[in-house]
Amino acid sequence: MQRQTIKLKRNPRSPAHATPLAELVVTAMNGVPGATDARIDRSESDDLVTSFLYAGRGDASVPEEYFDRFGLMQSP
Repeated sequence: MQRQTIKLKRNPRSPAHATPLAELVVTAMNGVPGATDARIDRSESDDLVTSFLYAGRGDASVPEEYFDRFGLMQSP
């Protein structure tokens, strides 16, 4: 397994959510097939950089629609 990193933030088009951003990010990433051990590495402005172990081949590919269900979006 390899550890991968992704930067996520709240989606401004989604309704306000009372759940803390860090909790949403970890919950979302732990639900990605093949991803385990999600953790927050650091905060950058309104973004959270998270890493996770990925058991699949290559890089994890997570559709934008998946993150949208949690009120999140990938940040460049």
